[in-house]
Amino acid sequence: MNDPNPYASPNESGEPSRETRPPWLSIKAVVLGWLADMVATFMASLALALVAFFAIMSRDTPPVEAAGIFHRSMLMQLASVAIRFLATMFGAYTAERIAERSEMRHAVAVGILTLGGFTALFFWRGTQPTWFLALGMAVIIPAALAGGWLAKSFAPRPPSDWMDKLP
Repeated sequence: MNDPNPYASPNESGEPSRETRPPWLSIKAVVLGWLADMVATFMASLALALVAFFAIMSRDTPPVEAAGIFHRSMLMQLASVAIRFLATMFGAYTAERIAERSEMRHAVAVGILTLGGFTALFFWRGTQPTWFLALGMAVIIPAALAGGWLAKSFAPRPPSDWMDKLP
């Protein structure tokens, strides 16, 4: 009979116990990945805004008009979408690397959190055109998947001849 001993502890039966099994989703990895996404977005957006502001101001434009020029510029809006894509990719990559197991769950979770925040912006809207918000929402999940794929691609792997080295 190969029936496992019903009185054996989970470790003796060969099955990992709940305490030793890694959790399905690492909340710490997702939160840190999302924070990395937000910080990267903030820093890159701030740098873009400063460069654009000084470029506009160098043309002797009054500061009141500079903000309107910045918000109406399609180049600035496309640069903002590119920043959103790269920052989400970075956050998803960070989450996957912190989780120490790349199964794309953490990347997708970061993407969902980011999408939720960007969806709130969609309803708040302000002065942004609808196409900008829709494009921004459309790139979030693909960016998260790309970041997860990068983390999975660069994860350390055993050498290809590892089975030959077994006793």
